[in-house]
Amino acid sequence: MRLTLDVQQQKLAFLLELLNNFDFVQVEEATQQDWWDELPQSVKDGYAEGMKDIEEGNLIPMEEAMKKYR
Repeated sequence: MRLTLDVQQQKLAFLLELLNNFDFVQVEEATQQDWWDELPQSVKDGYAEGMKDIEEGNLIPMEEAMKKYR
């Protein structure tokens, strides 16, 4: 496996490695939280409702929706 970093990522990796070499600085890996868990329940419910509409074919063509909001 090969990891390719852009320039900004390389700079950040260098700075983290540099900081990690100091005795008084401890760099820990951040725990990855799922952004879904941070959403309010009302947003999750709206998403579920939208997915149900898609599954049931309750859709509005894009052209029709755009006419409504233009």
